[in-house]
Amino acid sequence: MTIVFVCSQNKLRSVVGSESLRARRPGLTIESGGIPKEGRKFGCKANKRVREIIQSRYGVDLSVYRSKALTKEMIERADRIFVFSKHNREKLVEHFPSAEVKIELFCKRSVSDWNVNPAEIFEQDILPAVGHWDPLLKRVQKKAPSTIT
Repeated sequence: MTIVFVCSQNKLRSVVGSESLRARRPGLTIESGGIPKEGRKFGCKANKRVREIIQSRYGVDLSVYRSKALTKEMIERADRIFVFSKHNREKLVEHFPSAEVKIELFCKRSVSDWNVNPAEIFEQDILPAVGHWDPLLKRVQKKAPSTIT
């Protein structure tokens, strides 16, 4: 199963979400990307506080991580696409209409990227969402046919 996390710039919410779920479900293929927009720059480091949270919680060093734009290929590979706000969902569908049937809001509420505290998002939104999705994805993962190469 392939899961793609999407937020505006791929520096905060999608990074925390993808790394947190990856820590719980290492057998899943997990990618993340930002919604393409004219003038938006990618190739940036993840938010400093996000890097610290992921390092301290999961032991994952994100120092080499760089944000990337969501691509058509990522959408096509995805079995499920997680977004963090209704606004992200709308913009994603504008750019990639075929993604609409795969998109789900990851957290119980829309999580904005304006004036946010990464630690609060992690504790109040991301961790509960991972706890919610983990058992559901575990069941789907077990049902998936194994491939022999």
